Amino acid sequence: MQNKKNAEQLTEQQQFDIRLAFQAHEIVEHKYYLSEQQGCDVGLEQSIQNWVASGHARRFSNDFSQNQENIYASCITSCNDKNCNNSCLLSINEVHDLMGDLEK
Repeated sequence: MQNKKNAEQLTEQQQFDIRLAFQAHEIVEHKYYLSEQQGCDVGLEQSIQNWVASGHARRFSNDFSQNQENIYASCITSCNDKNCNNSCLLSINEVHDLMGDLEK
């Protein structure tokens, strides 16, 4: 009997938590680069507003949707069904790789 869940067995809440964890990774990264560009900590609220206004949110949504089965499968494998709230173990490079948005 197989103990690990496959992507189809994730609850809607688990899928939401994974998507939110990936989005948080990308927003924190965006905050870092925006702060570097402006020479000071721009804060989370300004970073989120800029992330949405600059089209990153739309790109994120498209990329996540296109790659969600691989993302869910990887999260199940790497985290053993852990709750993703504030505990995503993936690096930003792993997130980008799974999202398929690494620049070539």
